[in-house]
Amino acid sequence: MSESTAPLVSDIPLFDVFIALPPQVEVEQLTLHETSLTPQQIETLSNALRKAPKVKIGAAVASERCEHAKVQFANSGLVLSIVPLLALQAVRPGSLSEHFTCPACNQQVVLPENRQCPACGVFVDKVDEAFLLKRKILQQERAKIEMQAARETSEAEKNTRRALEDALRAKIREELEAEYGLARKGMFQGKAGLMRATGILAVVAGAFVGGQNLPMQNLPWADKASQSASADNVDKMLSTGLGASAASDSSGASGDAPTGKTGDPDIDNDPMMQAIGGHRVGAKGISMEQALGAATVLAKSVGNTTAQRALAGGAGGGPAAATAGGTAGGAAAATEVPAAIKLTMEAEFASTLAELGQLPRARAALDTVKARPTLASEPQAAQAVRLADLEIRAWALQSLPEGKARNAADKLRALAEAISDPAERTLTLSRAGVILSQQTQLAPEVSHAFLALAANAVKTVADTNQRSLLVGEWMVAMGHVLLAEASTHASAGRWAKVQKSASALANLMEQAPNDTTLFKFHALNFRMQQLLGQGSKADQSLKTALSLAANFSKFAERGEALRSTAQLAGHEAQAAIAPAVNALMAQLDSASGPDKAQALVQLALLQAQAGAQEAADRLSQQAESVNGLTAMERLEVKSDLIVRTDLAMAKALHQSGALAQAENLLQRISDYLY
Repeated sequence: MSESTAPLVSDIPLFDVFIALPPQVEVEQLTLHETSLTPQQIETLSNALRKAPKVKIGAAVASERCEHAKVQFANSGLVLSIVPLLALQAVRPGSLSEHFTCPACNQQVVLPENRQCPACGVFVDKVDEAFLLKRKILQQERAKIEMQAARETSEAEKNTRRALEDALRAKIREELEAEYGLARKGMFQGKAGLMRATGILAVVAGAFVGGQNLPMQNLPWADKASQSASADNVDKMLSTGLGASAASDSSGASGDAPTGKTGDPDIDNDPMMQAIGGHRVGAKGISMEQALGAATVLAKSVGNTTAQRALAGGAGGGPAAATAGGTAGGAAAATEVPAAIKLTMEAEFASTLAELGQLPRARAALDTVKARPTLASEPQAAQAVRLADLEIRAWALQSLPEGKARNAADKLRALAEAISDPAERTLTLSRAGVILSQQTQLAPEVSHAFLALAANAVKTVADTNQRSLLVGEWMVAMGHVLLAEASTHASAGRWAKVQKSASALANLMEQAPNDTTLFKFHALNFRMQQLLGQGSKADQSLKTALSLAANFSKFAERGEALRSTAQLAGHEAQAAIAPAVNALMAQLDSASGPDKAQALVQLALLQAQAGAQEAADRLSQQAESVNGLTAMERLEVKSDLIVRTDLAMAKALHQSGALAQAENLLQRISDYLY
């Protein structure tokens, strides 16, 4: 090898320094006079740049000179590039080590000729990114299992220690009582027991007497004129005016409902479970028919004959209806709830119980509905029951660990796919996908699979109008899933994925098939933009949703659109929705008939969803007093107000943490339905 081509030897890093003209820039446009170069150096450099666009100004220079060149040519307009040189460094004694860091186990080892790590046995040349990723995941999972095992061991030790302490305390207390002659007595034995019994009886009597003067606004049949009536008067009206009807309803519910025991005393002794099963233990047994009849009786007792006049055509008429007992009986007979309405409400009640986490009650309620003999002759109610069944199964997955939840989701998907009607299959798969998206122990792909199957099902729906509506429902379900995933990502700080979900929701909005779907998308987008901190965009979406809701031709459709907007947008939108509600109320002042009544029902449900009890009661009273309704129309209005508003209020109370008040409403609904 010649001396000119011999490799460079240096103990420090060396670099070549180049300067070049920027694109589309002439030498004359440069500001070389601002550098520290002499005029002769500037002239030489300018001539060199005219001949070639790139010129080497330093060869094999140290890093200090490179930094000096950067500063020197910073304001010249030239492009400076520094290229490191390949150089050899002189070997110093002890500078080389025979040890090698294994990429698999990170141990310092001496590799043999076959390059197999003696510490972990892995051939180091075969270690790639996939191997390292698998090893990393394995280490993480092993650490999780070890942590879980340590936690369980610690809990077991604590429980064992606590049990030993309790047993030791009990033994010491027993020895001390024997030493001091203190034999244990029953709660109501001896003088102290007599005093306890007397005190408890006094408290119970006071509560009973005090309860006679409670206001009536919390009862479903109460109106403004009857709020001063006492509870014993209501019981008398129910027992005298509705005696025959109440007995027949109670016996019918008992005959239809299953009476099996679960074996769990907490469940078997639950008043709601007893009412659902037909035992009526701890429940008054006030059915929907009795409640509707009592509403009519109480209204007439204060001079309000609106309900009586509306129901006059179906009350049977005749002299019997004019008697004291016949009046209440006729009202109850006229307000007999059709099987389809009652079965559908029972299914909705069961599904709501599951949503609130009360799975044993939900299953018992649904089993009772399935046992109704009238279900076979009501196809729409049967569809509602099947939908509630799969919704309950979907909600049940939230109490299962990841592995079991995935298996249960596969079974749920098989049941949904077995539904023969494509429209029902589409709706069921969409609803299940939304519920599963809210369960964080499941991968997002599970809910995505349900929505994909729903998309395949909706394509096979023959009716064009029905298919268009189902496409809207399916797209809104996708919006729910995107919002649920965005909420999960936001709580973990994954804002890029939140933005991705928001973009996907925006793309769906552009493909909305109708205004009903579009205003729902805008309500969902309100919450999505709030997650991103885009307050102005969120307010604009809500404003657009309310504008679309106001464009519907019927008052009932506008009320339903406002209720859906409030439900989808959440509590943060209540203040912005209030003016739209007031505007609709002003338009309803001059209206009448079923359209007005149904609009008021929707507004009452809106207030109940928000937990506004007084506003919901006021709107319910206005809906019941609307003129121009047939007997069946008035029955539907009253049924909605008695059951669905209480359901909405119970959900709102449960979400706010008022569990006792929510439980009271659920118990009351179970009394109506079962």
